[in-house]
Amino acid sequence: MAKGTALPLFAFLGGATFLFLFRSELRDLINRLRKLPTGIELDPATPKVEQRKVERAASKFWPKFFGMPGAVIFDAAAAFAGPMAAAAVGAIARTASSNSSGPTEPGEVKLKDLPGLDRSQAIGDLERLLHVALEKEGVPQEDRVDRLIRLLSEARIEADFERIYRVIYGSQIRGLRMLGSEGRISLADARKRFDAVISDYPGFYKEGSFDEWLAFLTRMALVAKTEEDMLALTPLGQDFLVFLARRGYSDAKPY
Repeated sequence: MAKGTALPLFAFLGGATFLFLFRSELRDLINRLRKLPTGIELDPATPKVEQRKVERAASKFWPKFFGMPGAVIFDAAAAFAGPMAAAAVGAIARTASSNSSGPTEPGEVKLKDLPGLDRSQAIGDLERLLHVALEKEGVPQEDRVDRLIRLLSEARIEADFERIYRVIYGSQIRGLRMLGSEGRISLADARKRFDAVISDYPGFYKEGSFDEWLAFLTRMALVAKTEEDMLALTPLGQDFLVFLARRGYSDAKPY
């Protein structure tokens, strides 16, 4: 699959998966908007409550290889996609070249019935478009599942990283970057460095705050604690730092 043709498909899968994964957050956001004479103001939940929400959601996914069969995510994402999906698939089809003998028009595609998975008219239409796009790209049949799963995996991780960044504290990002540059630090050293954070936000951090501060990073699988009471970045934590750099996200956040 050429890099140029993969990007529209990835953009669709990433965006649609993001909408599906964050549907409850978007609903909560709408419910928390208050109309004022001067416009719209957000009635924010406390940062600690927001972090706990994300922790609870993550506990359903990370221990189970992100928690959902790819087909379930894909079908749900497709239901949200609409015209965006058609545009993405159309871009793939226009830029691809192939001498494939498979179906080249959506109407030629015969879909399989998949036990346990409902198919609406919109999902069926999108499935046909994707089948045709893959044919026109010349992707071998035996490679298609692996390629689509790869794109869905990247989209899933990116969606979770967006969720984490929404609630992570600025000091937690700086702590991750410190681990990224120093490799590993002792738990005792981390506690000492956390004292500076407490002095910056004395009204927010109280007794026992370090354990709570660190617990978010470990529960989100960004940091691991070794048997020698050392802290180190996990592979996921390393990818999160790459994600922040690539998106240009800073640590200029509260707390």
